Amino acid sequence: DVLRQQVDRMRRQIDYHLAHARAAASGAMPGASCDVAVATDGLVRTLERLHAGRGLSIRASVPAGVVVRAQREDLDGMLGNLLDNACTWGRSVVQVTSRAIPGAVEITVDDDGSGIRPEAFEKIFERFYTDRPHQGFGQNSGLGLSICYGIVQEHGGRVEVESTLGQGTTFRVVLPVVEA
Repeated sequence: DVLRQQVDRMRRQIDYHLAHARAAASGAMPGASCDVAVATDGLVRTLERLHAGRGLSIRASVPAGVVVRAQREDLDGMLGNLLDNACTWGRSVVQVTSRAIPGAVEITVDDDGSGIRPEAFEKIFERFYTDRPHQGFGQNSGLGLSICYGIVQEHGGRVEVESTLGQGTTFRVVLPVVEA
């Protein structure tokens, strides 16, 4: 049953990404939009349940009504990967914030974890690169940050990272907003 569930989940992900690639190739996504607060709230609730036993506080300060040019699934994939990594590595607090900047929104995900080793820094967005030991099927594949980077680039944004060993990591994503 567990294997069947994993295969079904992978099939859904593959189907989604294939449909997404087809839509992007045909130019069928110009009107896509998603409220950052709505996506963030759902992800925070999910991650609070997943990491409930760790005593981790996940804080969100994301104003409602800020809409980016992206589909909800893309924002969930990008932000979900960043938040899940922060929850995995964070010791006690993970924080997600956003703020409007001219023509864009800046979304920041902070953790108070161990930080990223300097020698790993330039590889973290490479497909299949991981700095973690393998923990089981479907985990530590080295795809999360690569997927995040690809989604951000595809939507005309940028992603930046700052990290201090022993103190934590900050990922900053800037995405174009949908003008009202």
